[in-house]
Amino acid sequence: MASYLLILWVWTQTAIAPAAALRDTSAVFAILIAAIWLRERFTVPRLIAVALAAIAVPLLRLA
Repeated sequence: MASYLLILWVWTQTAIAPAAALRDTSAVFAILIAAIWLRERFTVPRLIAVALAAIAVPLLRLA
């Protein structure tokens, strides 16, 4: 709930596109934390998902 309230506050302070790009990086960090600290397997589908999210962030910035 705190992260949702935080992103709502950020959207009131800045443009939507940079805030959306920042919000979408959380999935990349979540998968990295799961792989490193929780020792979950880093499978090919997860790798593809992380790559797509990482590629999408700069594209959102262009919007």
